[in-house]
Amino acid sequence: MDLDRTRTRAELETAVGQLTVAATLVARLITVYLQLTAANSLDPILFGQAVLKSGTLIIVLMLYRRFAWPSLLMVAAWSIGFLYAWLGAPHATTPVLAVGLLVGVGFFIGAHGVRSLRRVRASESSAAVAA
Repeated sequence: MDLDRTRTRAELETAVGQLTVAATLVARLITVYLQLTAANSLDPILFGQAVLKSGTLIIVLMLYRRFAWPSLLMVAAWSIGFLYAWLGAPHATTPVLAVGLLVGVGFFIGAHGVRSLRRVRASESSAAVAA
């Protein structure tokens, strides 16, 4: 196994996942801003949910490369959200589902990269101990 090539590919896949999380965070922060500047009254429940989701995305973005759980959390949350948008009562439009599918692919690529990077690091540490 060529560790250098595997490491490079895993770093690239992890960067794709991080960029997907960052894009999701930007979209969420735009939602928070639009809720704050809306002319009608602010719904405290929706605003609280948006702030909580933004905070979770910030934590995930900060810990993405350090642990495996942030990438898996994003894949799990995306799966639930995508199925709800697809099968739920107010069906999402086809363009929204297409964008959601691209986001999901980004999350899956990122999770694979994090997993591969952990394997490379384990191989390097076991090779260093054996030497």
